[in-house]
Amino acid sequence: MTEREVTAITGPCESSAEDEVAGVRGKVLTCRGAEAFSAATFTFSNGRLAAKGQVGLGGDQARKGSMTKEKYDRLRTGMSLKEALAVAGRCEKNSDTDLAGSSATGYTCTAADGLGSASLTFADGKLVAKAQAGLE
Repeated sequence: MTEREVTAITGPCESSAEDEVAGVRGKVLTCRGAEAFSAATFTFSNGRLAAKGQVGLGGDQARKGSMTKEKYDRLRTGMSLKEALAVAGRCEKNSDTDLAGSSATGYTCTAADGLGSASLTFADGKLVAKAQAGLE
């Protein structure tokens, strides 16, 4: 998608970074969400959308998940997206990237207390990385 196509959907956004390196023009747009501390970012490479991310756009439901340390420990690299989310429970997609024919997607899975969370990264539909903070 082009910047114009994205902003036709999102409405006005702020340009938060622009640069050109080795003939590749990069631009990042940040669109503020309706709630405090919520936003979406869109990264363009030579005028085309290359990556997008968000934080807090899922509202209270996304911040009150069911992730636990026990569930986190059951997650294994190589699991499909469907398998991993069946273990993890409710998670919020926070990023999508498509570059050079490969795709990556990030999810945040929050604990019921809203404090602990796990970050899951999938490449081409398989779990390739995980990290956690504050899970008991």
